[in-house]
Amino acid sequence: MGRSDVDRHGKQFCFMNIYSAFGQIEVTCWHTQFKQHEDLIKRGSQVALLCKKNDDKAMVDSIKPYAKWLSDRPDIPLN
Repeated sequence: MGRSDVDRHGKQFCFMNIYSAFGQIEVTCWHTQFKQHEDLIKRGSQVALLCKKNDDKAMVDSIKPYAKWLSDRPDIPLN
């Protein structure tokens, strides 16, 4: 996880730095997703993110463990 902070309503959220095909990207994980996926948001965790992009900012929509994401995709052969 990158750094966490508190929004203007006093709710915790975090910024995460992720590695993608486009390089390193900073994404914002707002309170709802942060609380829902808090157990997955750890430094070094392999996760798959679905993000929404707004201008030059990306915000987390949902998170899955990377292994779960791979098993959910029938078009990707598992080694």
